Amino acid sequence: MFALISTLFITWIIMWIFFKFMYPKPPKDFFPKAGDITTLRRCNFCGHELAQYRGIVENKPSSASLPSDTAKNTTPIELTSQQSLVAPVDDAISQDEWFFCNAEHQASFHANETYQP
Repeated sequence: MFALISTLFITWIIMWIFFKFMYPKPPKDFFPKAGDITTLRRCNFCGHELAQYRGIVENKPSSASLPSDTAKNTTPIELTSQQSLVAPVDDAISQDEWFFCNAEHQASFHANETYQP
């Protein structure tokens, strides 16, 4: 009986050490700080949902500063399955902003010129 209990105890200690090093806690910089907006936003490039404090919020340019050919289009960005990529608008989220997961998505979005007001 003592051998069984000691074997279970040793196994538990080894597994605890394994999980401690295999899945460490993220750095404190990844957690929201006071004043961070934790509302979920949808990326205007890929459609992935992410908390606002983890992404990049960019103001849309006014239609006067856009080229005339892009100012004519008034439909939202559409996927092939007819699902909109534009973030759903609620009271806390403005329609005059773009949201991106990271800088690569932001650069790709502007490089592809997929903006349609």
